[in-house]
Amino acid sequence: MTLSVHLRPIARAELQQAYTWYEEQREGLGEDFLLCIEASLDVIRDNPHQFPVMHDEIRRAVIRRFPYAIFYLVKEMIET
Repeated sequence: MTLSVHLRPIARAELQQAYTWYEEQREGLGEDFLLCIEASLDVIRDNPHQFPVMHDEIRRAVIRRFPYAIFYLVKEMIET
């Protein structure tokens, strides 16, 4: 079963802002940031229960190399 990850519009905007900021600091650093984000999203897709629950059902995956974390909910989908 392949899980899907859906980003809220505000999360997409924050990623774009962070990418732009890192690219302004050093060319290619924004790309490195996005690769680390994608790697974390892949881990979440493969094993969404791996990361700790921080509050209620909200989990947190800390991003390697960058001071960011992905906060997410696991929603079980019922197949019909």
